[in-house]
Amino acid sequence: MPLDEEKTQKVKEYLDDNAGNFSCPICDSNNWQIGDMVSPPNMNSKGQINMGGDSLPLVEVICNKCYHVEFFAAKPMGVLD
Repeated sequence: MPLDEEKTQKVKEYLDDNAGNFSCPICDSNNWQIGDMVSPPNMNSKGQINMGGDSLPLVEVICNKCYHVEFFAAKPMGVLD
């Protein structure tokens, strides 16, 4: 789900306050863009994907140099409706 401008700003503020000027673990760049909010599927103990149920909404933070993607929990950032 794409984030609107207000939610994108909340993510930027959260990262500034809590992650500082963090570098990409792949290329060492500190130039990032905010991506979408995603919810990865859950898997059961047998390795099967569970449809529905609880999930952990995540926000993509994408390196602008090598395009490595980091994920951050959306709830503490205040971007869930």
